[in-house]
Amino acid sequence: LAASLITKWGCDKGHPQAEAVRQTVLNQMAQTPAACLYADLFACNTFAPLTLPAKPTLIITASNDKMTPAAAGQDLAQRLAAKTVALEGGHMMLVEQAGNIAKALGAFAKAL
Repeated sequence: LAASLITKWGCDKGHPQAEAVRQTVLNQMAQTPAACLYADLFACNTFAPLTLPAKPTLIITASNDKMTPAAAGQDLAQRLAAKTVALEGGHMMLVEQAGNIAKALGAFAKAL
C-alpha cells in the first residue's frame, strides 16, 4: 500500500509518460525490502540539519512535488546557503527529468 501511495503522489500527472514512470517506480519499489522503505521514511521524517555543510551544496526541487514541496526545498537551501535548481515534475524527478538532473549536476560540478 505504501509503495502504491508513494507512486501515486510522487509521479507528476502532467508528465507525458506519467503511467510508465509510475509503473517503473512501482516495479522498483516492489523489489526493495519493506525494511528499506521504513528506514527511508523514518529518515525523512526525522531529518533536521543542524549545521551548514562543509562543502558546496545543490538542492534540486520539482514544481509538482507533493511529498517534498518546492517551497520546502527552497527554504532548506536558504538555511544551508545552498545553490538551487528548480525543475518541472514530481517527487520522482530522477525518473521524470533524468536528463535535466544530469545537466544540473554537471553544471554544479563544473562550477566547483
